[in-house]
Amino acid sequence: MPENNDLILEELRKNNPFRSRISPTPFENTNPDIQQLNRDVSEEIEQLLRDKRRKPSEPAAGLIIGETGSGKTHMLTRLLRRMKSYGWPAIFVSVRTFRNPDSVMHDLLSEIFISLAHKNFSKRSQFDMLLSEMMSIYSERRKIDGFTGIDKIDTKIYLMRDMPGIDRVFLRCLMSYLRAADETEKLYLLEWLREGLDEDDSLRFGLPARDTSSMNNAERENDAEKIIISIGRVLGYAKVPMIICFDELDAMPRETELIHAWGRVISLLVNNVSGVLPLAFMKPETWNEVFFPVLDHAVTHRLGNTIIMHPCSTEQAQQLVRERLKSAFPHNSKEELDEKYNWLMKRLEPKLTKGTSPRNVLKLADSVITQGDNIPRVEKNEIDNTIRNTYDEIYSKIEAEASSWPPNADHLTLALEVWLKSHEGFELSQGDGKTVKFLGSYSGKKFMFIIAASKSHFVISAGLKHGISFLNAYPEGLCFYISERKLFKKTYKQANNYLREFESLGGKAVLLDEESRVSWYAFMDLINQIDGGNVSIFTSSGNKQASREDLRELAGSLRLLDIDFKKSGHTAKNPPVNHNVNLDFDEKNLMRELMKILDTSPMKLLAIDKTLNILAQRGIFVESEKFLSFAKNHREDFRIFQTKTETLIGLTEK
Repeated sequence: MPENNDLILEELRKNNPFRSRISPTPFENTNPDIQQLNRDVSEEIEQLLRDKRRKPSEPAAGLIIGETGSGKTHMLTRLLRRMKSYGWPAIFVSVRTFRNPDSVMHDLLSEIFISLAHKNFSKRSQFDMLLSEMMSIYSERRKIDGFTGIDKIDTKIYLMRDMPGIDRVFLRCLMSYLRAADETEKLYLLEWLREGLDEDDSLRFGLPARDTSSMNNAERENDAEKIIISIGRVLGYAKVPMIICFDELDAMPRETELIHAWGRVISLLVNNVSGVLPLAFMKPETWNEVFFPVLDHAVTHRLGNTIIMHPCSTEQAQQLVRERLKSAFPHNSKEELDEKYNWLMKRLEPKLTKGTSPRNVLKLADSVITQGDNIPRVEKNEIDNTIRNTYDEIYSKIEAEASSWPPNADHLTLALEVWLKSHEGFELSQGDGKTVKFLGSYSGKKFMFIIAASKSHFVISAGLKHGISFLNAYPEGLCFYISERKLFKKTYKQANNYLREFESLGGKAVLLDEESRVSWYAFMDLINQIDGGNVSIFTSSGNKQASREDLRELAGSLRLLDIDFKKSGHTAKNPPVNHNVNLDFDEKNLMRELMKILDTSPMKLLAIDKTLNILAQRGIFVESEKFLSFAKNHREDFRIFQTKTETLIGLTEK
């Protein structure tokens, strides 16, 4: 290689503009854009947004079909900038992969408020912008009455009249947010809207306690729907459309129940939520083979606006490389940039195939710079390096925006499952409860894994009780209780008593702090990226899509839990995992206490969530699903009623 080529390669390696491939949000995206790439796609979505702004309640949705890495973030950045230039603000929400069909509405609500807290192009939160637009419309409409300023009572009355159907308590929370003294108070109120606050924190703002972690699945989903619909009332009133982007659907588990649950989300957003434009991004085969055959016709019909994203043409790939170089080397002369471009394209063009996605153009350019003129081989270290580099990028991103990753039991469960399965010889099976996620065995030792990413002291206590029962049944076993330190309050006296008993029996309480939690969520997101086909490994013949099998080396280096896995030579045959661990409640005791509770209740009837709370206070911990099953098995004693807002249990008349 001539000396000049060495200098070019050295400069490119010092400031590689093709290295990072973790997509930022459209508001954070500062990478150069290729205006012609998928221009027709952004124009079609822009028209949908125009229609949604003009007629917020009109049903609309978009299905965007394309390969991963087709330039979605750039296209959305271009679209949102154009809307801003028109003086038409818009909100962008990105929704992570759904994994639990029983909590899709709750998970959607959480994702909405995570995104609303993000700053837009004007460096203010999207939620602040939305409420500012709402109050601007309000002021215009009230001028005729000579009304100015914010009055707690009158403003709420006017807004309730102008936004029929909005939830009263939701609107009260918005009024409290507008009067918030500082950013800390705003964060508390956003948390009330997203997940809820305990009684003490809620009372600070004149709001009722709202603890979604103590609700059963149906109650939590109904609660989330109510707030999502109210958000739509504000969007329509303020004339601010919201793009809800489902861009991890290729990674979503291909379970019929979960796909139907996602369909219910789309139906709600299209039919009942004003001002929202849901956009579903997925590969052609994901739509044709996974979603379309399962979804109801009404849902597929709503997704009738099918938009195709295209890969790069040769000219667009060349322009993408040139623009990245110009951005990375702004002080280079034209001749210096041409020299770098020509050196790179000479080695890159033979690797570019017809229809290469923008992301793969960047990946291939990065590999040329990383490898130089060496021909790479399909070797294990190349796979491991790619996996490790991707994990490190995700880790840095999550570390920088920790508030965008609130405690999530489904995310922690996925990370734990894949991490355990990556260790040869570890046998794992599903647990049978809300907090008991897995039972396992390794080298003859029995394991239990409990995850309770909840701030409810009832849920925390129930999880620890399961662990205590397991350790009493299997003194030589090992039980891990996994939660987050900020969820476990010192004021939870009963929960702390159970924690001390759990640890005295040899239980391992893993309470993740702000640093250790990043490893769990980064590993989970890496799994999502791999499942969605977003991680490719460069080889001499093209690209290999990474799979979960490629995670073994990384998983072996991550110390998520303190388990002594054998490095090699594992020969011990594991006994089958025993599901007959005595974790269940005492049915006779439950029957006796439940009879007492209902017998002293008005009309001998009580909401199930309140019933479970009373039982927990009396030391009887029962998960809602098991409680319902118990009641149904004793129909001669108990009746179950379903109202619009809650589930009730009562005594059978005899």
